[in-house]
Amino acid sequence: MRTIIIGIMIGISFISCNNKVKEIDLKLEKLTPGTTFKLDTININDWDYLYIVRPYETIDSGKYNMPESVLNKINNTARYDDGSCTLLFIKNNQLINYSIVQRNIIDFILLEPDTKYTFPFSQEYKLDIKRVVTIP
Repeated sequence: MRTIIIGIMIGISFISCNNKVKEIDLKLEKLTPGTTFKLDTININDWDYLYIVRPYETIDSGKYNMPESVLNKINNTARYDDGSCTLLFIKNNQLINYSIVQRNIIDFILLEPDTKYTFPFSQEYKLDIKRVVTIP
């Protein structure tokens, strides 16, 4: 019985360690201006949609079921760094990973989605000559 309990505890620990939210570097500076791209080919993790946190926007603690430390980092970046946007990759209404991107590298701020700042997994984007992202 003790062996079974220990095995279950180890399994739970392993699963919870693998489900940690991570900040990722998407290497978006390598994209060529004037081309189209999809984020599902750049961030190959399993996610459903993208939510963009714009400068001066904050999100509440209940949104996307994320650790408090990650929420604080995202909100502080949005409050104090108007030179960046944060891309949140969401699966089943839970944050999977995120990327803080500098707007001089790639600027997502002008996108106007049907639903406030959310974009589906398969969305195609265009990077213009000024490195501003639009929907083609």
